[in-house]
Amino acid sequence: MTLQNPFTFSKSKWFAILSRYRLIISAIAAFVVIDIAVMIINMQLSIERSQLAQVANLANRQSVLVDNLSRLVGQLHALSERNGNTSPVIQELQMVQGIFSDTQTAMLQGGWTPGMNLQPIKLQPLDNKTKLLIQPMAQSWPPLALLLEEVYFVNGKDVAVVAKAHKQLSLAAPQFMMAGQSLANSLDKQAEAKTTAMKNTQLTGLVLAVLNFFFINFRVIRNMQKSEDEVRDYAAKVETYAFEVIRAKRESDEILGYVNDGLFVMDEKGIVGTQHSASLKKILMEEDIAGRRFIDIMRPQLDQKTFNMLSDYVDLMFKRSVKEKMLTSHNPVEQIEMTKEVGGVSHKKYLDFKFSRVYEGKSIKSLLVTVSDVTIKIALEEKLEASSEKSKRQMELMFGLIHVGPSMLKQFVDATSNQLSEINALLKSSENLSEKKSIIDPIFRIVHTIKGNAALLDLGLFVEQAHMFEEALLCLNQKSESISGEDFINIAIQLDELANVLRDTMELLGKLIQLQTEFGGAAENKHAIVRAMQKMTLRMCEKTGKQIELIGGEFDIDQFPEKYRAIAADITVQLLRNAVAHGIELPHERRAFAKSEIGRIKLKTTMSHDGYELCVQDDGKGINLDSIRQKANELGLLESSDKATDSKWLNVIFESGFSTADSVDVASGRGVGMDIIKQRVAEVGGSIVLRHAPGKGCQFNIKFPLDDLAKVA
Repeated sequence: MTLQNPFTFSKSKWFAILSRYRLIISAIAAFVVIDIAVMIINMQLSIERSQLAQVANLANRQSVLVDNLSRLVGQLHALSERNGNTSPVIQELQMVQGIFSDTQTAMLQGGWTPGMNLQPIKLQPLDNKTKLLIQPMAQSWPPLALLLEEVYFVNGKDVAVVAKAHKQLSLAAPQFMMAGQSLANSLDKQAEAKTTAMKNTQLTGLVLAVLNFFFINFRVIRNMQKSEDEVRDYAAKVETYAFEVIRAKRESDEILGYVNDGLFVMDEKGIVGTQHSASLKKILMEEDIAGRRFIDIMRPQLDQKTFNMLSDYVDLMFKRSVKEKMLTSHNPVEQIEMTKEVGGVSHKKYLDFKFSRVYEGKSIKSLLVTVSDVTIKIALEEKLEASSEKSKRQMELMFGLIHVGPSMLKQFVDATSNQLSEINALLKSSENLSEKKSIIDPIFRIVHTIKGNAALLDLGLFVEQAHMFEEALLCLNQKSESISGEDFINIAIQLDELANVLRDTMELLGKLIQLQTEFGGAAENKHAIVRAMQKMTLRMCEKTGKQIELIGGEFDIDQFPEKYRAIAADITVQLLRNAVAHGIELPHERRAFAKSEIGRIKLKTTMSHDGYELCVQDDGKGINLDSIRQKANELGLLESSDKATDSKWLNVIFESGFSTADSVDVASGRGVGMDIIKQRVAEVGGSIVLRHAPGKGCQFNIKFPLDDLAKVA
């Protein structure tokens, strides 16, 4: 988009103006040049005159210095005759001689010499004509200087030497006086000549300036007469242009008043123009917009990342080297979130910004900005996405639940609901941060139990969600610095996600129970849990590459009292997972030890006069005590590890967080399973007996005490 303005001047117009007024411009330039030339010439003449005056003064001083030398030698002669102290006079004599010699050298050759106030001044060499006047001094001085050296040599004590020097200086003094006077007179004349030259220069400059002044006035009056007609013509054009502008403004106001989007123009400084659509104030929730920087308006309403992105994009739009088409196709601010607080209430909107360049000639003059409020559109999209996500999750749950027996599924839902309530109670019960730190491990055990039960029923969505919950707890537990309340926000989020999955499951449970009752409910019996464990074992074998046969003909936890059944099922799942992950070897490893490629895990429950027993036995590699010792030493679980017995080493596997697994995944766990088993067995007063043989297998016997009803019977 390009705008034409009659008040702007192109390069060709500037050349026309310069051509029209070139004579006046040249005259003004000549006036400036004359002034500068006069100033430079006068400055140079002034410097030269000042130096001539200095040299004239020094020339007079030279004749005086010779007279002083004669006087001082006379004093020295009188002192030598009566054998007085000559040192002070000699020192003064040497000083006067030095000033004379330095001044004479500076006059002839140029250089530094003491001035009239004895401060160093720099002299330029005298011209050859002037040097002729100082020549008598220069020729007469060396013999006198030698006589003075002889006086210094005898320290003024030799009367004859001093008398000779005094005589010669007395004779030379009038000659030096005349030579100095002649030199001073000559220099004074030269200074007067410089003064005359300065006056002539100033007079010449004044005459030229007056002539130039009259010439400029003549040209200005003549050009003013020519310009009057041009001004009248130009005024007519301006009036026509103003009328067109008023009409265009009226039309643009009508358009801007009815358009739904926010429209405005922003100049290269980022200032919003005075004209903008009426909808802009409503969209941005700002009353005062015109004349303000666009970036300043948006800064308090955007987060830092979005603000930086918007600011950078605006800067790029003003760079002509960047293609507008490319910027438009990669617009990062099409849907940005804006938050505005009005009257203490926070309002959130989603805005769509589009920018178009406005050119003046080849340069980017401004940007035309279009702002659209897409909040309703975004809300509908989010609602549609949430509905689609919920339908997808319910479908996944339906496929995951359809193979599970109704009673087992109900037991899982009830148990998980109670466990989530227990987690929620733990979070609410901890008032300070130290208490919050202490509840991480109990929550971890509960989540691990939920994951194990879900894995038993092949509820993949539950397993994945519980695994992410464990990840969040593990990160929080391993945090070295102090824990704040904000650190538990992610824990609350994970709890809510798991609760959402459970709620969806409960919604489907009623329908599923009805379907399974109508089409396949009769197939469920007491061996359903064994079949579920066999399926879980098969899934783990597919992931690990192992071959395992699960034997559960003698496994029936229904013969246990109600209060032991859930605990026994949880423990069985955990021990079964450990046996698959850590106990049974890969087929090629079993062949190497002359074993069948298919490993065996046996589940068994028994009831006796003193209680109930659960047995989980495998024919795997047993427990590697060396690996346990190495891991325990790394974790510092036993203080005197070199004296620990095998039974103590075996007890280490029941410590929280202990695991010999090299990596953590959904199958192998995190070293909390055995800790959970130990805790839950202890809670009901039971016991654990562990037997193992290296290379032959491992057996866990879990003993539960008789309940009160059984004791009475």
